[in-house]
Amino acid sequence: MVAIHSYNLSMDVTQLMAADEVVSKGYERKDLEIAPNFYLANGVKDVIVYNPRTQEVRHFNRASTKIYTSPVKIALECGCSCEV
Repeated sequence: MVAIHSYNLSMDVTQLMAADEVVSKGYERKDLEIAPNFYLANGVKDVIVYNPRTQEVRHFNRASTKIYTSPVKIALECGCSCEV
């Protein structure tokens, strides 16, 4: 099961397998740096961040960060995939 939630420091993310973010103007640092690190540090295996202005998609996991251009289908560690 993949649960997708938006970033919130007060939420319990320990049960999430994956999370997604949409880059908001003025919140680029939070969406591209703070949120992925927060999720990964709390056991989330995959974090997908989409920037609608550039069509850039970043896939963060513990091993690496990959950058794609939307549309793209990404295989997640939980065995699922997502299309952005």
